[in-house]
Amino acid sequence: MNSPLDPAVLETRYESLRDTLRELSDLLVHSADDTRVLEVFRTAKGTATELFQAEETAMESMDCPVLEANRLGHRKFMKALEEVQEEARLQNLGIHAAGILRREILPWLHDHHSVVDRQLGIPSLDQPGSPFRMRTG
Repeated sequence: MNSPLDPAVLETRYESLRDTLRELSDLLVHSADDTRVLEVFRTAKGTATELFQAEETAMESMDCPVLEANRLGHRKFMKALEEVQEEARLQNLGIHAAGILRREILPWLHDHHSVVDRQLGIPSLDQPGSPFRMRTG
């Protein structure tokens, strides 16, 4: 069984969230299927919740001094995702919402992931040649 601190589990959850947000961004621009867009929003929120809970559990177990700051960041991320969903619903046009995902939410997630790795003492994730090294593509 994997612990929440298992770098492979955290990396898999991060990659899943990143990929889901990218898919969502593409759907918002190119799809007229509101049901599919809503399904991907739900998947993104569920994946983010799992990732953030795992990070927070790991931080709690280590008495991490920045746990509360990370919780706040997680709440802000979830609120921003809700706002993007509402923007897409109200505008009935996903181009603006997709832009927010690409300009704000995905870059925040990338930066947050790199910082959390260091806070949790997982240096191998940024090491060249590591199987857990963050992919940028």
